[in-house]
Amino acid sequence: HSGVGSSLWVDTGEVATSLSARLRRGGVILFPGPTFSPSEEFASYVRLPLGHRAHLTTALPLIAEAVSMANLRSPLVAK
Repeated sequence: HSGVGSSLWVDTGEVATSLSARLRRGGVILFPGPTFSPSEEFASYVRLPLGHRAHLTTALPLIAEAVSMANLRSPLVAK
């Protein structure tokens, strides 16, 4: 037992359903937060499963690149 949960919730700073769709086209399946919310909350969050480390090693750089590219196109505004 590793002492960690089975997933990590990550705030991507963008609409997670759009990010998930872009990643899916690249072969990475990542579920957006609204999928897990009956009231469609967590619009900018994705659920990152931690159970498959080999998959994470491949997927994390792709996810980081997708988020980075989105932020370059539409920088976040401090609230």
